[in-house]
Amino acid sequence: MWRCLPVLIGLVALSGCGPRREGPSPAAQGEQPSRPAEALVKYNKLAVRLQPREVKDPKNYLTTVNRGEKVVVLEQDSAWTKVRLSDDKEGYIPSRYLVPADVNYAVMLIGELLVYQRPDPSSPRLAADTAMARQGLLLWVTKQKDGFAECQFPNGKSGWIASGELTTDSTEVAAARLLEQARAMVAENKMDEAAAFYLKIAERYGQSRVAAVAADESGISARTE
Repeated sequence: MWRCLPVLIGLVALSGCGPRREGPSPAAQGEQPSRPAEALVKYNKLAVRLQPREVKDPKNYLTTVNRGEKVVVLEQDSAWTKVRLSDDKEGYIPSRYLVPADVNYAVMLIGELLVYQRPDPSSPRLAADTAMARQGLLLWVTKQKDGFAECQFPNGKSGWIASGELTTDSTEVAAARLLEQARAMVAENKMDEAAAFYLKIAERYGQSRVAAVAADESGISARTE
């Protein structure tokens, strides 16, 4: 019996040198993998490239995206972002033309908006242009502080606006998204397409304040029957 003891001790020691058994993986424990990051396109009619090159080569052109379209971020560096579009096509967009998708929407419903450089009414005002002074304008709110909202305009400019001068009502926002499309069609002189967007606003959101703005622009009013 005592002669076998060294052999048993040796076997026990050897058993401790074998492969270590790991616990169940996070996937096996039911943990959900993290979702890919999403981003929004900053501008209308932005070209998506097949390869990360800004040279205007027709062979490198994939498609066009508009402001507010949501994309999935696949790869990103300071210059280019590889994205997946809503139709599952993949291509490249310059990183500076994207913003995180977690921004909030707001609608400007007054004609003379005061836009400041900082969240303080004593800070310098930004010079307003036509694109920043249209009622029904859809803005992206990127930050809020001291009763002000930092907003990004469709022309890419950013500034601080008193929060009380904006609305975040979901109906107004939905109507403003259609109004933005209608105005883009008007700018391209595609009046039939613009009229279709104006009509949708009247039919879907006829009681909204944005619908009244759209009616003034187009002459298409909501049906009251």
